[in-house]
Amino acid sequence: MVDHKDGTYTYTFDTNLTTTVDAAGVVFDPALTQRIAIEMQFEYASGHELAENAHYDWIPSTNGAEGVETRELVTLETCYTCHQPDSLKAHGGRRLDLENCQSCHNGIVSDPNGVSVELGHMIHAIHMGPEREGKDAEGNVVPMPYTILGYGNREHAFDYPAFPTKPFMDCAVCHVQDEELADKDLWLANANANACTGCHTDSPAQHKSDKNPQLVCTDCHSAAVHSDHKKPYEAAKDYDVTVSNVEINANNLLEFDVQITAADGVVVTDEEIYQQGYSNPYMVVSWDIEKDYPEQAEQPTVGMTSVGTIYDHRRFSLKGDDSTTYDDGVFHVTTSKNKYKDEVIYKTYVLDLPTDINTRSLEILPVVKVCFDEGADKRVKCTADGAYPAYLQADAYRAALGDAEAVVGERRPIVDDAKCQSCHSFEFYHDSNGVNCMACHTNDKSLKGNGEASNGVALLNLNRPVSCTRLTRLKDMIMATVVAYPEDRLYNVSLSCRGLWWS
Repeated sequence: MVDHKDGTYTYTFDTNLTTTVDAAGVVFDPALTQRIAIEMQFEYASGHELAENAHYDWIPSTNGAEGVETRELVTLETCYTCHQPDSLKAHGGRRLDLENCQSCHNGIVSDPNGVSVELGHMIHAIHMGPEREGKDAEGNVVPMPYTILGYGNREHAFDYPAFPTKPFMDCAVCHVQDEELADKDLWLANANANACTGCHTDSPAQHKSDKNPQLVCTDCHSAAVHSDHKKPYEAAKDYDVTVSNVEINANNLLEFDVQITAADGVVVTDEEIYQQGYSNPYMVVSWDIEKDYPEQAEQPTVGMTSVGTIYDHRRFSLKGDDSTTYDDGVFHVTTSKNKYKDEVIYKTYVLDLPTDINTRSLEILPVVKVCFDEGADKRVKCTADGAYPAYLQADAYRAALGDAEAVVGERRPIVDDAKCQSCHSFEFYHDSNGVNCMACHTNDKSLKGNGEASNGVALLNLNRPVSCTRLTRLKDMIMATVVAYPEDRLYNVSLSCRGLWWS
């Protein structure tokens, strides 16, 4: 019963309830913690809306809040580390707080197809995104994105990139050690099996038996094992990349030595350094750091030789592009390299050093991965089974070659690295050594195009600069493309400078 007087709403509840609430057999028990969740929404003539949530927990038998049970594992502020507040306003923008979400998304609710929408299960399953897999009737591992029957009686599959961290299972991104959380460590000690099956879609069902009818995963498994996935990255943070013997040779090419060492001083060999696909152990050469890196230019190509200062002229692989020789733990780099197609050289890139390079601020940035045992800090050869590559985050070499006493500063600070890594954890999309994106993504770097949509239409093939400033101005063009081709989800187009995905 509700009574309203002088701006105050008074709710009266009959606590003498003994009837079964639903077919699940849930019976009102006045000795258990109960919750009232309130949501209000105000709409103005301008069209703007304002929503407020509130909740109250109490025990009816004592009519007090002392001794109420809690399950405070995460905070909404932690969610806001990656999400914008508006993106978490569910059900028409009326529901904002985790406590209100929990009131409905409890342990007994499911969609019309019987898929659990309990909060723990649902959040884990959604964040698995396209990484979520299961087994079909024949036992084959197949994609199994979390799919629920939702608004409008339509199925919605969470099959798009949903969790930006790497390693993927960096649980501490959400389960932070916040002393204000009453149950901050509960996920380690008392894992909810329904939450486990949000990610592990098939294995728990195989384990169910009379010995473990409640399917308490932590009876056999430790939830702490999820933290093992970041051990290679934690070890890699203490590795070092040393650049030495930097000089200009008679051909006006830069030469230098590179040595990679572990925290204990042991030298890393070439077999322990990762190379596959786009992941090369690069050394990126730049200058004019205080002026936001070199002006990019390219001379007319002569035969197969290109001379210039664009992106391809300034990065050199420690393995595979003929710029580097290796001997007993030392890589010797010369700033001329070859690119291959079908095992044949099709282009040679030569770095065009300015004539006054000795007076300029020089930077040599290492972008290198070292291989570890998966889930461990033990270094292994990259050809070993289970070898897991993790980026080193060693400082760049910075100097003025003509002045050994010169102090060369870093690029002007415009980004808080910690904010980027609070979402992305230990690794960004590619070539991650801290937040040194500008070393490659200079103001005149161009898109090569994003392939074709399923209807054959080219996706955003723009031969125009894609600096961070330029990216943030592409929103209207990207959204126009989405409107024109609504059946194609343009996941490979991201406004990464704002941390937004337009899809």
